[in-house]
Amino acid sequence: MKKRVNFKQKFEPEGNKIIHGAGQSIETFSRYWEAVGKYKPRIYMTYIKFQCLDDWIKKIRKEIKLFPNLMIQIGLNLRINGEDKTKEISEGKYDKELKKFAETISEIKNPVFVRIGYEFDAKERYAPKNYILAFRYIVSYFRKNNLDNIASVWCSCPYNGTEPFEPYYPGDEYVDWFGIDVFGVELFKDSKYKPIEEFLKMAIQHKKPVMIGESSAIKIGIENGEKIWKE
Repeated sequence: MKKRVNFKQKFEPEGNKIIHGAGQSIETFSRYWEAVGKYKPRIYMTYIKFQCLDDWIKKIRKEIKLFPNLMIQIGLNLRINGEDKTKEISEGKYDKELKKFAETISEIKNPVFVRIGYEFDAKERYAPKNYILAFRYIVSYFRKNNLDNIASVWCSCPYNGTEPFEPYYPGDEYVDWFGIDVFGVELFKDSKYKPIEEFLKMAIQHKKPVMIGESSAIKIGIENGEKIWKE
């Protein structure tokens, strides 16, 4: 196994290790927890929409009681009711929601990874300049409120057909981890899938560890079971 580079970023594991996680409902996570045997997941993944924040707070408070020692990985959606609200967020118009979110994270204590505006490079999801301002504003808000248990994740979906990811970069001082969402088997088969390769090269250039934020076997069906399993 090739030795993993360690960039000494926030919550980055030491040595030749990765952190294993799963999601995205407590029911499926619990079944997975029981199925994997000795090597239990260390991270539980969940999503937040600001318009559903109160429901999420009630939900996560119950869930962390079931698995009190887990790190939490959060996909924070910056679209509200289907609209890009990054400009408004950076102008402080959603500080009430950020305050509730920050107070809840402070209760958790364990390390929390926040994928701010995850899959930002999907077509027409966010305007790059406004996205950068919102990302920086949110990270600055966390820091101002002494939320030391949060690591910020800049999470891309660099496929053929998505927007170029470079114009969305908030800057090294605001990003703790790079993140990437990958699904189809063709993205894993070799090292010639250019968008992903370029994203990983950028992570090395900026000395950031990479999190696979979301991944699943998709669009393969269940026929030809042994063949599909191998894929």
